[in-house]
Amino acid sequence: MKFILGISYVNRRDLLYKAVNSVESLWPQTIVIDNSEGRDLRDDPFLEARVKVYEPPVPLTVPQKFNYLQELAEVSDCDVYLHMHNDGKAPPGAAKAFLARVQKLLREDRRWGIAFTNYDVLSAVNMEAVRELEAWDNSFIQYFSDNDYYWRLHAAGYEHVWTGIRVIHHGSASTQSDPYRKAVFKAIFPLHHKYYEKKWGGKWFKEKNRQAFTPDTSGMPLRYPPKWKFP
Repeated sequence: MKFILGISYVNRRDLLYKAVNSVESLWPQTIVIDNSEGRDLRDDPFLEARVKVYEPPVPLTVPQKFNYLQELAEVSDCDVYLHMHNDGKAPPGAAKAFLARVQKLLREDRRWGIAFTNYDVLSAVNMEAVRELEAWDNSFIQYFSDNDYYWRLHAAGYEHVWTGIRVIHHGSASTQSDPYRKAVFKAIFPLHHKYYEKKWGGKWFKEKNRQAFTPDTSGMPLRYPPKWKFP
């Protein structure tokens, strides 16, 4: 199985180091995207000894980051791409167990789109689904961009797989530890929420549209499967 693992960074280098150290078995396939305004990770000896670091021309929004990872996975002929929050941490053995679970999914006759651990703190996306759905919606900047893409997967008939593998999340530490980012979050969250409702005909978990801005008339159920819930 060919894959890449992407971890993006904006702040809290201490948590990033913990995240990277927790996925040691995946270091050869790991790329850290430096989305900090000050280019904090330039010439970082800790990271340079372990993983690749990509410094984009300008800091990327969340959808831009995922679109970059998808394109990188496509040109690298990957079967899946993995993503990890920079404020996440995989307990010993969790990264290998997750990779084995994803490999098993690829061998099974299942139309799956994304595999979760602790929600998407560590996740894997099937490139077959990516080729059908294509890019993330750049109208979002941060929040609801993931909900948007995951709903698109579900509406297209792709399964969300909960692996049950334990991964730690430090709780939106990147946003909460930065007063500016926290203020921006409070300002844009309701705007993006309204856009999401308009696009899909309802709030998250209450979507009515299978296609963006188009009421579904197929008569097929759009509700999430019973197992769609946070662990």
